Amino acid sequence: MASLQSNLLLLLLAAAAAAAAADETTTSVRFYMHDTMSGSSPSAMRVVQGPNSTGLGFGNGFGDVYVVDDPLTEGPAADSALVGRAQGFYAFASQRADAAAQLVCLNLVFPNGSTVAVMGHDPIYAPQRELPVVGGTGAFRLALGYVLVRTHTRNTSSGDAVSEWQLHLAANSSAQIDPSSTSTPSSGPSSRTATPFPSFHFSLFCILILHILSASSSSSSATALHSSLTNVSSKSIMQVILSIT
Repeated sequence: MASLQSNLLLLLLAAAAAAAAADETTTSVRFYMHDTMSGSSPSAMRVVQGPNSTGLGFGNGFGDVYVVDDPLTEGPAADSALVGRAQGFYAFASQRADAAAQLVCLNLVFPNGSTVAVMGHDPIYAPQRELPVVGGTGAFRLALGYVLVRTHTRNTSSGDAVSEWQLHLAANSSAQIDPSSTSTPSSGPSSRTATPFPSFHFSLFCILILHILSASSSSSSATALHSSLTNVSSKSIMQVILSIT
């Protein structure tokens, strides 16, 4: 009986985690990053130069590191509305000229003070790249997700580039991404679309666990619990477990 109670406690913890996951939403937004290396006021500044300064094109080589403060805009034009900034660094981390890639470590800083942290491998000449979202602050604290990046334009002489970013953000919050807003996102209506974040159906998960328990135990309590769970909704699973224990 003690073993059954321990198993039920673990089951309750799993159900609680599933209920928390059900509150997550995913929000998508698109903007453009302007990475400018040339001119009198570049937004990307090389702070470390590797031994081979031309091996990867545009005067860059393995080991080069750039610190950036790139503007993020609603559209690809330089005079499009500013929605935030990408601040951090990227390093040329591949030695292969035919597979140039960067280690990207950026904070997407929005006017409301909230940030989204992006860090990952960026094969810069690929048609589309995927970078992971590893966290956030403010309205996007504990956020996870990913970014799809496409090069919109690139100056073959200077290396200046405009890239399209599609940010897909999952957060345990009903706040919506509105980069152009200077106030903290709220739980009210938003022009951005939020859809339920994919999560497993924890009714089926609980039934699977009970199948396993029933296979290894002839306990009448376990059998009764399994029978009850097959006919209840996910919202009442915890009540059934508590009533049997």
